[in-house]
Amino acid sequence: MTHGQLPHAALLHVGRKGCLAARSGLEAHGFAGFADERIHVVHPRATTVPPMPGLVVHESRRLVSSHIVHRRGLATTTAARSAVDMAAWQRHPRFACTVLAAAV
Repeated sequence: MTHGQLPHAALLHVGRKGCLAARSGLEAHGFAGFADERIHVVHPRATTVPPMPGLVVHESRRLVSSHIVHRRGLATTTAARSAVDMAAWQRHPRFACTVLAAAV
């Protein structure tokens, strides 16, 4: 599959309750510059997602319908939520600051 097809496959794999998040969500909003071959998705904590190569699954207790929008035919978190999630899920604080500054 191409990189453009992977988000569609990931959303089919995750199901209706999940959506693109972090880097993948920002890419759906047109954000570029932080390339990652993996697809990041988030889903409510009470659901389970089987493993899939190239898919990074995040659980959230605070994923509500107002955080989900549709861009380019893909369910994704809002640009603001995607940026905050991407920064929060980083291991390096300086990179997290870079992500937030770039998103602004």
